[in-house]
Amino acid sequence: ARTANGGMAWLTGVLVALDRSVSLSLLYRDYQRDFQDIYSVGFSEGGRATNERGLYTGIEVRPSREWSFNAYFDQWRFPWLRYQTDAPSSGYETLGQVTWRPQRGFELYVRARFQKRQRNTRDDVPGVDPLVDVDQSNYRFNATYKVSESVSLRTRVEAVDYRRTNEPVEHGFIIYQDLVHRPLRSKVEITLRAALFETDSYDARVYAYESDLIGVFSIPPYYGRGMRWYAMLRFKPLRRVDVWLRYGAWLYNDQDRISSGLQEIAGDRRSDLKMQVRVRF
Repeated sequence: ARTANGGMAWLTGVLVALDRSVSLSLLYRDYQRDFQDIYSVGFSEGGRATNERGLYTGIEVRPSREWSFNAYFDQWRFPWLRYQTDAPSSGYETLGQVTWRPQRGFELYVRARFQKRQRNTRDDVPGVDPLVDVDQSNYRFNATYKVSESVSLRTRVEAVDYRRTNEPVEHGFIIYQDLVHRPLRSKVEITLRAALFETDSYDARVYAYESDLIGVFSIPPYYGRGMRWYAMLRFKPLRRVDVWLRYGAWLYNDQDRISSGLQEIAGDRRSDLKMQVRVRF
């Protein structure tokens, strides 16, 4: 692709089935720093299809119907400056995951991910801030299982280790339980979550996807120390009408004030209530 100012962006890849149980993928990207990525969603580490070059290599192995192994290695370089990075920088990310599906309605996987990237130093130094390495490791256990035809459960435990060069390791941890109740031939559906989390800092935060209203994509960061819960109800009062109600709350054990400025809350609790109505014609 080429924008009006002459900036170029390249993306090319290949997916190869080496045999019936092994697949290999390669993806190379080269986004020039003057490429204007308006409304683009190109594959990238930095979140934008600009100022980045990288190569992604992935593999999937399925030795049997019950077991699968996935892994990838992604290496990148940013040729120009970025937010909190006052020089060209580079990094890489690698992930390995083992999944077990012994029967229909039950899935368990364990995952390990390691990332190394560069950021400005936090030290007070004259002139341009030098870059330091930032290492982050994530370890996850996830189990999804159907208790019955209408009830599904999901359990997740995840830990994070975060470290900047010459600084102590910061830790993060979360455990949560989801329950989804979708009765057959019923007009009501219920989704529940209860989570406990503890992190040493915002840098050691843990992200977790949350079910939300239609058109809302919610992956909030869990940080600090406390509890998170939400409940969402969907029901059909009429044939062509769907209604969603969602209520959630954050309960912090380490804060007596939440946020700042006009959004500051005096207390250790933050809650939200949402409603959505859809009418089909």
